[in-house]
This record gives sequence, structure tokens and C-alpha cells, in this order.
Amino acid sequence: MRSAITVCTAAFVVFSIGGSPRRASAQSESGAQSLLIDPSIRASAMGGASTAVIWGGDPNYWANPALLAYQHGIRYEWGRTHLVPDLSPKVSFKTKRLLVGYGGVTISLAGKPLGGVGSQRLDYGTSEATDVDGNAIGTFTSYEDIESFGIGLSPLEMARTVGQVFGIPGFSSITRYGDVSIGRTTKTTDVFLAPASVTLDGRDARGKVTTYDSGVLFRATPYNSIDYPGIIPGVDRIAAVRVDVTHGRSTQNYNEARISYGDPTQADPVARISRRGWASRMALDLPGELRRHLRAGVFGWALDFVTPLISWSKAWDRIIPTVHDLGTGARMERTRAVRTGWELTIANIVSIWRGRVDDPENAIHGRTSGWGLGLNWGDAAGVRFDRATVPQSDFLTTIDRDGLTVYADPIRLRQKIRPTGEPSSRGPARVGLATFGGYQTYSMSDVNEAIATPGTFFAGATAKTDDIKGGGGYGLGLRLWPSERILLSFDGSRLLAKTTGSAVFAGTPYDGELSVPATAITGTVSYLFPVSDRLGLGVGAGGGYYVSSGKATATGSGQTYSSELNGSGLGFHALGVADIPLTHRLHAEIGAGYRRAKTTDVELAGATLHNADGSKSQIDWSGFMSKAGLTIYFGHAPSGAARPL
Repeated sequence: MRSAITVCTAAFVVFSIGGSPRRASAQSESGAQSLLIDPSIRASAMGGASTAVIWGGDPNYWANPALLAYQHGIRYEWGRTHLVPDLSPKVSFKTKRLLVGYGGVTISLAGKPLGGVGSQRLDYGTSEATDVDGNAIGTFTSYEDIESFGIGLSPLEMARTVGQVFGIPGFSSITRYGDVSIGRTTKTTDVFLAPASVTLDGRDARGKVTTYDSGVLFRATPYNSIDYPGIIPGVDRIAAVRVDVTHGRSTQNYNEARISYGDPTQADPVARISRRGWASRMALDLPGELRRHLRAGVFGWALDFVTPLISWSKAWDRIIPTVHDLGTGARMERTRAVRTGWELTIANIVSIWRGRVDDPENAIHGRTSGWGLGLNWGDAAGVRFDRATVPQSDFLTTIDRDGLTVYADPIRLRQKIRPTGEPSSRGPARVGLATFGGYQTYSMSDVNEAIATPGTFFAGATAKTDDIKGGGGYGLGLRLWPSERILLSFDGSRLLAKTTGSAVFAGTPYDGELSVPATAITGTVSYLFPVSDRLGLGVGAGGGYYVSSGKATATGSGQTYSSELNGSGLGFHALGVADIPLTHRLHAEIGAGYRRAKTTDVELAGATLHNADGSKSQIDWSGFMSKAGLTIYFGHAPSGAARPL
């Protein structure tokens, strides 16, 4: 007998409708709901106003594919959002995207055309299937996967690049006062609601649809004395200034596609979204003469990390959703939504975002907010963590969204490494790329207490597992030597922490597993002394941000239950370091010390987890830390820690 099922997609439909009892919106009538979720955390914090925002290093090409043309080098983006926590602890949206760009041409990859490169998933979580009598017969996972491929072109930037490569005079400043870019994105969405084994008709509740987005962007830059020589001496003596005004237009799903779940005659329309946006920005920096003087000094390299000193931008978007009427086939234009926001960035490191959403069609009104913390070596390489707080609906609480961006531009890195031709073989290194791994110990007292407490992760369940005391770790990093003895390390690492054992739930034995890994973005400053030609020893200290996306699972009797644990917080560390030249360009690095890092709290299935004494539980990675790895230096090897072989 086939089962009758209720899939938790209903929770997300409520999210799209915004809880409005009066009418359905174009978004709620749309198939493939994942296409309506903006992956950009930064844009979400600015109220979703991003159709014309080209600055900040990560323009939101989901809102306007033409913004792809303003991406350079190689960029990796990661984002996570726990949706509708009021209604379901299981619904989440996760993104991993890769971009590659040079000379006014940029492509974005998320599963297309290369499988496994990037992904976007709306996960509805695990649902339980029951027969007509209400008896549980198994579990299944519902989801929506998006594979996308996009391209953005800037004809003027392409001409400027060609001019530079072939030495054509006059092309170097062709984009100084303005630019135009265009873009297009193809998205294929696979919606899986339930397997054939639990549906009434014996077929997978599944559909697939391909949609196309397009966009255009116009930029005017009336004044720019940050990237070019100034033309107003009175202003230039006070500060370097850049002013931008932009206008963007895009259409999402311009092919007006439909999606069906097994029966083509019952296809649902995918909403067509028209966006119009304006944005403006003013950036201020030190006067050109002062910048040139500082750049010639010992710490001149630091200017690339803090330029511009301050910038402020404002954005405004108008969004018009339309959808075909299922009865008449006519296109219905819904009520326009207005989204506004602003951004303040200080020293190119700290960003503050505020915005507002006015969307009467979906009953979403309210303010948005967020912040970002990043470290950028000009436009050559960098890393940034973003957090946003946004409203879901007038009837639901706000949600938090987290995002991480890592990027590197190999061509601009090479220019920074060798700014004036070939360096001498004995000069100090400028930059290197590192890979490393090591063993760590953890405190985890709150987590281990939760494991020992019956019913913590699943109501009525008891678990028998070992305590979490340590685990391995690995990562990638950037190494920079601003002087002969000072080493700056910027790392992205993964700390592994899990335990396995057994659990008993409703009298049935299960295999249990609990994992609370950390994704950490850290920076370290080290001072090294040359001990010999082949060894440099020193000490280092630093800090970073730690994010955990953990999970408790119980598997047995053909069923799997799971609960997510999420948390984040700041961390600090101190360690001894060793630099060992193996060849002219290849160095080994070894470090060991102590880390103090824990989350501010822990969310279990969307609710805050507490200890027995009523205090908030924390995931605690504090303890001994170690790492060993290899670094490949570009240009030449460092001379301060140990002379190259």
C-alpha cells in the first residue's frame, strides 16, 4: 500500500507567501522556490538592493548577471541560511560558487558545465513517510538543487586589456569615466519532493526546469583621483576621491519557463522577476602625494590593505514580479516591491550594512542589518566573513545569514610580487601559498555533557559514545613577508571534531554520530629569528572567526534521524613557529601552541541549547593546536627567517 505523505515544503511555501491570508503572491505561485532566494549575504543586509551595486569586491550577479564583469581573478563564495526556524528546524539554503575572470570577461560556475564545481541547495530536511493508517514506513529527504553557468562582459574593459597587452597608446584610461557591461546566466533546477516508494502514484515527485537571466549595467564615474591622477588640485591636496553612479536592469527567468512534477499538463509557472536599480558611492583616501611618501617607507605595503580609508554607498531597487495565470495563461503583474540599503566601509576592513524591505505582495516589511569583516591585499587576494539579519515576513521572526568569500587574482598577485621587474634572488619574499594539516585537542565540556544527557538530541533517546577530545585539521593559507623577520599568515582551515557510538530511541537501537566541526578564518603575525641557514624560529599570535555547522544523526532499522547544531564565535591563539627552507621556493612550516575559541551559543534544531545549570551551551575548540605544511613562494624565498638553499 502506498503511503500518504506531507512534505515540509509547506513550510517554505508559507515563507514565500509571507503568512498573508488575503491572497497568494507571484512568488508563492511560482515553481522552483529556490530560484527566488538571493544567495548574497551582503545584499540581504542592504535590504536586497543590489541590482546596480558594483563595488565591494563581490557584486551580486544573482540579481544582475551584468555585475559578473566586475569580478576579477578566482573567487570562491560560501553561504548558509537556516530558513523559517519558527516553522521548521530543517529547512536550509546553502551555496558554494566559483568565479573566474580576467580582462572584462568573467564566468560563474555552480555545477554547470563541470559537475561538482560549486552548488546551490535548498534543503527541506528529512521527512517521515506514513501509510494510510498513520504508521511510519521510512524517511526521505526533499531538496532543490540549482546548477548554473553565467558570463559577464565589459567591452570597454576588454578593449583596455587588449590595449595594455599589445601596448596600444590611450587605452589604459578608457574606463576611467564610465563603463557598460552585459551578462547572462543559465540555471537548471532539480526539485525532488519525494521518492516513488512513498507516493500514491508510484512515481518520484520530481521536476526539472531551465531558466535564463539577463542584465545590463551602466556606470558613470565623474571623478576618480584614487586610481588615477587628480584633476582638481584644491580637492586633491585634501583627499583622494572617487564618485560612482550606476544604473542596472535585469530580468530573471526571461524565458518564462514552467516546471512539472511528472504530469506535463500540470506544469507550474516560474515567476519572471524584473529588477531596476540605482546606486551611488563616494570613497575617500589619503592625498596622492602623502600616499606616495608612505608607500616608499618601511610599512608602505600596508596601504594596500586599507585603501580606501572610508567609503559610503546608497542603493535603491524596484522589483516587479509577474507570473502566468494558470487558467487563462495571461501574464499577471503583481505589486511592486521596493528595497533600499546603504553601506559604510572603514579602512577596507569593516563594513556596516543597513536596509529596508517594503514588499506588500508577500507581507514582508522591515529593516535589515549586517556587518562584514575582511582582509584584502588590494584587489589581488583576500578573505571576508559576512553576517546579515533579515525579516522573513510580517508574521515570522527575523533570520540570520552567514557567508564567506575567498579570492585571489594570480595576475595582480604577480604584479605585486614583482612590481618593478625581476627581484634579486636574495631579497625578502613577498607572498606564498600554503597548505597544512595537524592535530588539535578540544575542551567540548558542554557538548560532552549534552551527549550524556538523555533526550538532548532526540526526544526520549539515550546515547553511549566517547567524549569529543580532539581531532585533525587542515587548510589553505596566504603567506606575506612585509619585512625580513615579520611573517603575516592568513588561513582558512577546517577543524574536525566528531564521535560515534550507539543510541536507543523508542526502544530501538541505532548507530549514533555527532559532529561539531569548525570552519575558521584566521590571521597570525609571527616574528622569526634566523637560527641557521636552514632554520628560522619564532613566536606568533592572532585571532579569527569560527563557524560550526554540526549534526547529530541516528541510523538504524531503515530510518535516519538528524538534528543540526549551529554556532559561531571569535577565537585567539598563540604559538611557536618554525620556517624551514627545502628549496629556493619551497618551505616547510611547523607550529604548535594554544587556541582559545568557542561559540557564543549553540542552536540545536533551531532552538538555543542550554546546560543543566541553565547557562547557554557552547562548542569549545580551545586546547592544544598544531600544524605542519608546505609553502610555495612566488618571486623568491624569505631571507629573514633562514637564507634560501
